[in-house]
Amino acid sequence: MLLKISQVLNHDFFQYYQQQAIYTQSDDKSQLITLQHEITGLQDELADAQKEIEYLKNIVTLRQEEMRLLESKLKTQKELSDAIINNLKTKEQNYIARLQLITNK
Repeated sequence: MLLKISQVLNHDFFQYYQQQAIYTQSDDKSQLITLQHEITGLQDELADAQKEIEYLKNIVTLRQEEMRLLESKLKTQKELSDAIINNLKTKEQNYIARLQLITNK
């Protein structure tokens, strides 16, 4: 029908559809380029986030190792303190025993 009207009026109405299609294709290309840039930016952000996660995991691992070493050191210091206390108690008991021997003479 549009073809017949075009012939009668001697005007090509289909040119508008073709121009619109061309505009849509170029618009699609620019949108595609924009989306590709956006994807690239997001991929870069993701890569940076993954690097940061790995960095933080390394920090956590190092902190856990530090905690383990501190706990080991604390345990060693406690054992040393206990040994010193036991040694002092033994010396105290020896002094008390000596005093009792001296006072009983």
